[in-house]
Amino acid sequence: MIAYKFKYMGWVLLTCGSALAILYHINRIAIMAPVLAVHSSYVQTRYFAIIQTNIYEEITLICFLVGFLLIVFSREKKEFHEYKSLRDQSWRIGILLNSALLAFSILFIYGKGFASILIVNIFSTFAIYYLVFLVKKARWKLGIRE
Repeated sequence: MIAYKFKYMGWVLLTCGSALAILYHINRIAIMAPVLAVHSSYVQTRYFAIIQTNIYEEITLICFLVGFLLIVFSREKKEFHEYKSLRDQSWRIGILLNSALLAFSILFIYGKGFASILIVNIFSTFAIYYLVFLVKKARWKLGIRE
């Protein structure tokens, strides 16, 4: 676990990622830049090539990824020994629920909708874990044991 102060930076990055995603959805913003592509397959397939691409999406996804990582791996302001067990349980539940959602999507969602699900799936395990952890932590503080 990393220091609690990193949780703030995580929330800032998550908020920035959300704002960037909303702006992209509304305006289809493009920031064209040359990047190293290990694999690129648009008009032609290329390997280890410098290509010109819209990096706006990558910036948005990195904000989400790093934001979630900082949030879920930061300690709480007051860290109790019992939180380790709650975190372990929350990870298991998060992975199982995310897998169930992915299986449902594989069976019932097709085309561009499925591509969107795959993008969301990059972050959904973190989000589900954190929500489950917050619920378990609140129940623990209230003395509700399972």
